[in-house]
Amino acid sequence: MKLNLGCGFNKIAGYVNIDKDPHCRPDLLLDLEHTPWPFDDHSVEAIQATHVLAHLGERVADWLNVWQEIYRVSRDGAMMEIIVAHPRHDDFLADPTHVRPVFPETISLFDQMRNIREQQSGNAATKLGLQCGVDLEVIDVAFEIQEPWRSAVQSGELSVEAMQKEARLFNNVCTQIRMQARIIKPARGESWLGSNTKVISGNTQPVQVNVGPTPDQAHRPIPW
Repeated sequence: MKLNLGCGFNKIAGYVNIDKDPHCRPDLLLDLEHTPWPFDDHSVEAIQATHVLAHLGERVADWLNVWQEIYRVSRDGAMMEIIVAHPRHDDFLADPTHVRPVFPETISLFDQMRNIREQQSGNAATKLGLQCGVDLEVIDVAFEIQEPWRSAVQSGELSVEAMQKEARLFNNVCTQIRMQARIIKPARGESWLGSNTKVISGNTQPVQVNVGPTPDQAHRPIPW
């Protein structure tokens, strides 16, 4: 089974098209923040989430529940295609229904191997994967950029690295972000959670665990 979450009027053949707005005439009328969803565990092989995640999770608990439900219904290796408006673009800022900025780093907080590495290194990032029982990895990221940066990158006048730096400094460089994530089951941190810490005088000290090499994530712009 394949799910098209928050489909709006953009239905995809072969997918269960889901939306809470009856005007869209979805296959399934469902508010994604109301869980559990009416799907069996491990039953979904692919998920499309086009311009929906930024509309979910005004309350943190709802955001986390959505991701736990995505993980529950997905099978091991299920692929998730995500498109979101870039949070520093006017398309995101001008829409009052956008309640949740989403960056690649936001999704990667559910990567349990990243959680473990950051725990070992003392990084303070929230370990959402370990805390929520969700495990995935972001395997591809593409930033869609607009003029004048698009032409500058195409001509070679501006390097990809320089464009990415400007996107962190200025609004309206990137219009949207495309991401691909893979669901991983069983969760890789399950055994680590049972043995990774010992408490001494109220302090938690990590026990070193070899989690293997860290592949570099592909962060590539789409300049047109």
